[in-house]
Amino acid sequence: MFEDDDKDEFFFRWQIKNFCFATNKTGDALHSPSFVVDVLDETKWSLSVYPRGKEDGEFIDVFLTRCSEDGGGVQIPIIFTIELEAADSSRQERRVSLESIFERNSSWGFEQYIRRTTLLEDMKSTFLPDDILTIHCKLERAPSGVGHITEYIIESYAETVKTEVPWTIENWSETRDFSEVYKDAQFTGEHESSFRMFICESDEAEKNFILKLKKLESKKKDTYVSCRISVLDAEGFEVLVRTTHHRFSDASEMTSQKLCDRGDVKDSYLQDGTLSLRCVLNMETGKKTFKKTEKVHSSSDEDLEEYILKELVEDYENMFLSGNFSNVKLRAGSKVVDCHKSILYARSQVLGDLLDRAEESSEGGDDRVIDIEDVDGDTLEQMVYFMYSDKINNIKPASALKLFVAGHKYQIKYLKQKCSLYLSQIFNFENVYDVLTAAHICEDGELKRRAIGYISEYFSRICLTTEWANFRKTEKELAAYVCREIRRIKHL
Repeated sequence: MFEDDDKDEFFFRWQIKNFCFATNKTGDALHSPSFVVDVLDETKWSLSVYPRGKEDGEFIDVFLTRCSEDGGGVQIPIIFTIELEAADSSRQERRVSLESIFERNSSWGFEQYIRRTTLLEDMKSTFLPDDILTIHCKLERAPSGVGHITEYIIESYAETVKTEVPWTIENWSETRDFSEVYKDAQFTGEHESSFRMFICESDEAEKNFILKLKKLESKKKDTYVSCRISVLDAEGFEVLVRTTHHRFSDASEMTSQKLCDRGDVKDSYLQDGTLSLRCVLNMETGKKTFKKTEKVHSSSDEDLEEYILKELVEDYENMFLSGNFSNVKLRAGSKVVDCHKSILYARSQVLGDLLDRAEESSEGGDDRVIDIEDVDGDTLEQMVYFMYSDKINNIKPASALKLFVAGHKYQIKYLKQKCSLYLSQIFNFENVYDVLTAAHICEDGELKRRAIGYISEYFSRICLTTEWANFRKTEKELAAYVCREIRRIKHL
């Protein structure tokens, strides 16, 4: 039995691995295993994801279904929430249903929940880290209050098979006719299939390299393949990696995707004029597997406090997005961001001092505009959004570096820490110097140490690059310090 002022809640987290390999057509869904919600009268439920929508193939749809047989009553009033988990563990793309009456074998959900291009291309790094889609669903009985909280976790994935093929292309720099530049790849056993990879130039003026993949033979008519190609240097280390995705519906079909720019393949990667590649192909098998199930009950004060804190953050985020009752504007360039003074005071002492000075000079009345001159408009908007939500939307290396510096300047500690962690995981030969310089200026010793460690690990190749030469010219003192640290590390 439930008291009138109680709200019984159930949290369900569903991880779908290898989501890009979902071959479902429009109207065809991926279904989670069913789960029984004890705090909602022992009713049984499942989630359904339509990778190509129920009706519109340009969208991904998400639906909640009450199963045909369960221990609950004929009808149950439910409010449910769907969210996607981002790479930084924040939850985004929040959709909340109206109060819905679920009978047995009935479904409610969100058509056009998110565009396929948004999930699979524009924000793939945000919502599909390691090709894992994580969906959070909260079910609650209407009306409101707080009672029991239950969480149910399931992981599922589309099974794949893998084959790895080495590929060497002689006289790469002198190659002009790419018609004969190809390599065959073979899957054996139960999923026997063969493909041919071609590298050719595009017809565009900038001469991009295109990877074409042709299905030569396969037992399956509908086939989805990802192709990870890496360029190897003279020591066999990967220096350039690209992943392309190909879908085949008929035999002997050929698909193509951009591989890289011609300038990306540098002469220093060649050995005696030969380009060495490592090719890893993954092919979906059509099987879906449910790998792990775990049920967690939580009703302690600590769990309740965590839940309430999460709800509070969501409320602040909604306050920012709506702009209701904002009483100050921050401006950078042409971008104007509506804010609430209380939030700025609470999250940033620097912005609080700026507001105080504006008040003293009679420039800080309600709805006045304060210019922020040391960040660009997009960075300002992302920084302020983080101050309300603790989230970074669609984080990328360039924006993360700007937000890292902004977090330091405006003393937003958690923003700086979050960007620092992200930057420490994306080093490459081109960006490590910018990250190192920013870490040095912003007094982030741990990020600085990790950047130097990366340079030390690959120094035999890094020292030959033009980026290293430019770094030594523009940042002489820091470069000298890096060299001393590398010598110290090598002698440990």
